[in-house]
Amino acid sequence: MRRISHLLGTIFLGAALITPVIATGCSERVTVYDRWHGDRHHWDDREEVVYRGYLTENHRDYREYKRLSRDEQKQYWDWRHKH
Repeated sequence: MRRISHLLGTIFLGAALITPVIATGCSERVTVYDRWHGDRHHWDDREEVVYRGYLTENHRDYREYKRLSRDEQKQYWDWRHKH
């Protein structure tokens, strides 16, 4: 009986820990430091929408922000601070 109680406790703890991950879906909670403007930005779903707008406005194909060169990242933050 004690093993079952321990197993159930482990299952419930695991479920409690994974629930926030499931609830937020695939969105990541990442903070990006904008070295050129000296501030931090939360890269969340809203920032992703703005980033995709930037790509559309500048006729660029989608690439993850973290895969951009530093020069491309700077271009994005320059644009972002103007909008």
